[in-house]
Amino acid sequence: MYKIYFLALFTLLLTLISCNKAEIIPPPDDKVELTCNFKGFIGNREINFIQNVNGYTCIPDIGYNDLPGKPGERKYYADIKSVTSAGSIRMGIGSLKFEKSQGNEPNLSTFSSYMLDNINFSYSKEAANGFEIRYTDELNQQWVSDPSSKNTQSILFTGTSIESDPINDYCKFSALFSCWVYRTATVNGTVTTDSLEIKDAQFKGWFSRTK
Repeated sequence: MYKIYFLALFTLLLTLISCNKAEIIPPPDDKVELTCNFKGFIGNREINFIQNVNGYTCIPDIGYNDLPGKPGERKYYADIKSVTSAGSIRMGIGSLKFEKSQGNEPNLSTFSSYMLDNINFSYSKEAANGFEIRYTDELNQQWVSDPSSKNTQSILFTGTSIESDPINDYCKFSALFSCWVYRTATVNGTVTTDSLEIKDAQFKGWFSRTK
């Protein structure tokens, strides 16, 4: 009799344990899916930076320009780079102007409106009023686009969307562009300027509303 009672109690405990295990459901992942990559020809060489290959990822950043009595200004950067491999490319865009009553950063509505409707599709020095492309080569030399370049330059956004998660708000984008980038150096007291052509470039990444 005791054996039967013990066996029934043991079976009941196993059933309860099994039920409890089945009820453990992991919480949903609310993070926005963020992906990046770059491919194009730079100086007649095909360059590919692919997310999670050789340590590459997109690192967003923000440039600040806040002067007393004037609206706040923000520049946004998406930098595809690696902590283990040389070479990177950065796209900068600006400037978003906003009322400081919104807080330290433009609110989501202002950020979305700028990214979706009010971008100036032209090249600009230091991304002050448009785009800037900055390429860093394997020797850590920086090459920067120049709005005064006489060469043909173009940029086209093929996909832009605003998405949010508990961490931040993002502008996810894909862009096609071609431009020339320049590097100035002083050799034996002589200033020289070298150039590289970037053509048929595809840049996929994201800008973040806040740091």
